[in-house]
This record gives sequence, structure tokens and C-alpha cells, in this order.
Amino acid sequence: IFVVKKTHASTREEALLFTLLLSDRFLFALFFCAFACTKGVIDVKTMTGKEHPPQLSSVPSLEFHEEIVSELLSKDGIAVLAEGLGVATVLAMTIKKSHEEATRTETRRKEKMRLFEEEKKETIGEAFVLPAAAAKTATTTQTTMQTTTSKKEEEEDNTNNNIVKPKVVVIVGASETLRTATIREYERLYPEVAHAPLDVTADVSMAIRARNYAIGTPCFVTSRIFAVDLLANRLPAENVAGMIVANAHSVEDISGEGFCARLFREKNRRGFMRGLTD
Repeated sequence: IFVVKKTHASTREEALLFTLLLSDRFLFALFFCAFACTKGVIDVKTMTGKEHPPQLSSVPSLEFHEEIVSELLSKDGIAVLAEGLGVATVLAMTIKKSHEEATRTETRRKEKMRLFEEEKKETIGEAFVLPAAAAKTATTTQTTMQTTTSKKEEEEDNTNNNIVKPKVVVIVGASETLRTATIREYERLYPEVAHAPLDVTADVSMAIRARNYAIGTPCFVTSRIFAVDLLANRLPAENVAGMIVANAHSVEDISGEGFCARLFREKNRRGFMRGLTD
């Protein structure tokens, strides 16, 4: 109706023709503006009044993403999303928060071990308290015991330092597209984190894998590499915080991901196991 009034079109066909011409010019103008902005022909500052366009890192995660991750952290399971709801964002958040959860768990474990060792030392010290009269005759024995105790304490300290190691979050079953999108979302949501998840493929050497395992970098791995590293003890199962299975709907008993899940659970009873699919 608007086109008929403005153009004085006499027939419905003429009005439709004018509409098509206008819409075609509008789309062309829109396309030209977008192309000019990307190539620097048009200054974005002039159009928006801002020196820089908004950064992607300023875009927060959505509330339902937070709810999904919170439920996965509270109880292991499989999250099924409709296609297009941001499985890469949910996976990136799950990786980050699972890693933080594992770090907190290890910190609490370290504190409990420290308190236990202190109580044990106090108990041993009280057991070897001697009367004043017998103290002179036991000087040599005490000196020997002190030397032995010092050595044991050093060994125990080294053991305690080795108990708490960075835990690795392993992700299996992710396609190349999902891996790329998840790493991009991880960097967008957590720009302050030094190490983004590593995409471990056959091109990544064993030395690089071992180095990233040692510092606790989250890793996307193929089921074959994960199984071989577990069996060869290149990645000790106790150093794995947990396992996230992407595209969990396709996992079967005879699939590589299914074998990795059974192998991991056999060697590590405490680690989490979570699944995502869209």
C-alpha cells in the first residue's frame, strides 16, 4: 500500500516491481556499507561515535549456559542441547570450571594431608618423651633418631609436594569444527587465562604433550592418543581431573570414546565424567 501511494502505481504488478527494485537497492546499500567498514573505507568511529568497535570479550555468557554448566558440575551426566544454542560456549565454560573445581579439590586434599602429617609428628614426638633421669643415657639414641626423623621429614615433604599436581581436563569426541569453536570461545570468555585448551592431534609431538600434561593444560585428544597415553603411563590416570565427551550421543561400547571411558574409570575412580551433545 505504501509503494502504491508513493509511486502512483496503477496495477498490483507495477507495485510489486517497484517493491523489488527498492528492496534490491536496499540490500546492495547494506552490503556496500558492511564491505566498506571491513575494508576501512568508512570510519567506524564516525558511524558509532566510538574509537573502537565493541570487543568480543565484553560479551558475557548467557544465563541458561551458566545453569547447564552448574548442573553438570553438581552431578555428572550428559547435557543435550538443541542445535544452535551454543554447545561450544557450554563446552568452553565446562572445561574452565571443571579445571577450577579440580584445583580446589587438590588444594583441600593438600591441606588435609598437611594437617595429618603435623598430627602424626606430634604423636611421634609425645611417644618418645623420656624422664629427666633417663635423658642423659639416651642422648646418643636421640641424636640418631633426630637424624633419621629429619631425613624422613624431608622425604615426606617431597612426597607431599608431589601429591598435588596440576590436573588435566581431557576432552574426547569433538569434531575439528567444535574444537576450533570451543578454543575461540574459551579465549573470548577467559582472556586472562594463559593457556587455552590444546588441540592434540597426530602432528603434536610426545614431548609437547608431556609438557602440557605436566602443567595441567586442558587438552582435546583423539581417543587413540588418550588410550595410548593412559596405557603407556605418559599421562597417569591420577593426574587426570576428569573426562568430557563431546558428541556423546554417538558413543557406543565398541567406539573409541567408549573404550577410553572404561579405561579411565578403571584407573581413576574419583575423576569426573561428563558429556555434551547437540
